[in-house]
Amino acid sequence: MPLDFSLLPLKEYDNFGIVTSLGCDFNCAFCDTTHHWKHHHYERKLDVIEAEILQLTQNYGIKKIGLLDDNFTQRLDRIRDFIKIVKKIDLAWSITGFISANLEDDLLAEMGATGCYAMFLPLDTGSPRILKSINRKINLPTAYKRLELVKKHISQVRTNLLWGFPTESLDEFKQTLAALFKCYIRDIEVTLELVTPLPRARLTHEYFNQLIENLNVWKYSYFGLIDIKDNEKVQQIIKTYPRLFPFQFRYPTPEFEKKVERIQGLEALAKE
Repeated sequence: MPLDFSLLPLKEYDNFGIVTSLGCDFNCAFCDTTHHWKHHHYERKLDVIEAEILQLTQNYGIKKIGLLDDNFTQRLDRIRDFIKIVKKIDLAWSITGFISANLEDDLLAEMGATGCYAMFLPLDTGSPRILKSINRKINLPTAYKRLELVKKHISQVRTNLLWGFPTESLDEFKQTLAALFKCYIRDIEVTLELVTPLPRARLTHEYFNQLIENLNVWKYSYFGLIDIKDNEKVQQIIKTYPRLFPFQFRYPTPEFEKKVERIQGLEALAKE
């Protein structure tokens, strides 16, 4: 059954996010999405999705829709079926997915032609060893070529790079910085984020007793959405219930201070 959006002030906006599926078949060590959905991938019926999109565009004037699925690129036939829906509608849309061999030239061309203007495809790290250790099945040279192919058809291509993994050496951190520049020269938007302990992630479970308070470097963490270093009451709650708030901690990582200095140096360069 389509959702009823009538209680939301949607006429104040021109873009909106919807979910067409939940869950992910990948099992990355730093992510807990797989555990939340018990290793299943749940898909909503496409006729329901179509009804919601029509409601948003026709009744509320929504011009852009972001698909907030954990991994929209999981099934090739699902993408093609969604394209059939948006072909009927004047709509700009964006997705989150994984760098996949499914993303071939003809499919990407069709996505771009039907309004897909942005894709977020995470790389996660520039270190081949770290990729293997966190169960991310990515070949980096192939991934860069795939991002170039996506960029050929989709105007905004975004990725992310994580640092601060428990066994990440300074040289491996430098590999991630090199990956940042490789994305930059390909006109790929990239963010550099401190890897965040998530409540049910395998990595959090393995290193829980070694987690370090992250109150003073919160800005380097994606989930450090507010500055709490001067709020003693909130800090005490976090320290009392670390299993509820692991994202306000960080993993132990070799030469952390040197890594922060490198990032601060890049920030200074960007301001010049």
